[in-house]
Amino acid sequence: MALAAAAENDRSYPPEMAAKLEGALTGAGVTFRTETYPAEHGWMMPDFPLHDFEGAERG
Repeated sequence: MALAAAAENDRSYPPEMAAKLEGALTGAGVTFRTETYPAEHGWMMPDFPLHDFEGAERG
């Protein structure tokens, strides 16, 4: 199963893009789930100042 993890505050991944990705995955028959985290863009990257260790581990 694939996971698409997003941040609530991420202007580089707007809702329209999320819908397009989900549509493409569904159309391709990919089993996936999505999660949106209360975070900023870059929260999963350990070398970013906004890194959220617990959230990144969960994601």
